[in-house]
Amino acid sequence: IQFSYVRFYLFKSGEGALAELKTYRESKSTVVVGVDSIEIDYSDTGEYYVVSVRTANKIPVSGYTSLSIEYTSSKRISSTYAAFGVTSTEITKADVGITWAAKTAITASSTRKTLTVDLTNVSEALYVAVRFGGQMSIYNMWLE
Repeated sequence: IQFSYVRFYLFKSGEGALAELKTYRESKSTVVVGVDSIEIDYSDTGEYYVVSVRTANKIPVSGYTSLSIEYTSSKRISSTYAAFGVTSTEITKADVGITWAAKTAITASSTRKTLTVDLTNVSEALYVAVRFGGQMSIYNMWLE
């Protein structure tokens, strides 16, 4: 017997947010959740400001093996802050420290790129989160 996992979209280009999202930003950055993408930007002062986007509620991820994001980005801050994954931390401001249960670093890419986080060792309900400083467009985010 072979099982295939159904994709559960948290954000889908053309449909927008399919799960309630919360956004947090520092004063010189912007984040806009639209229908086609989530746009993250910063004040072009040569400095980068952190933006955090997370699901409003914890999501039980035990039935899924991976979490993926499709995005483009440029000019990012250090990988300490540029990450995507699942966390028990209830982010309440952009620059709060995050304890990740599983994550991957976000790298700059001018063409659409997909990153995947392995969830096989994660069995609890967690927030899905993106933390970034710079310019980024998120097109799709899903569990599989």
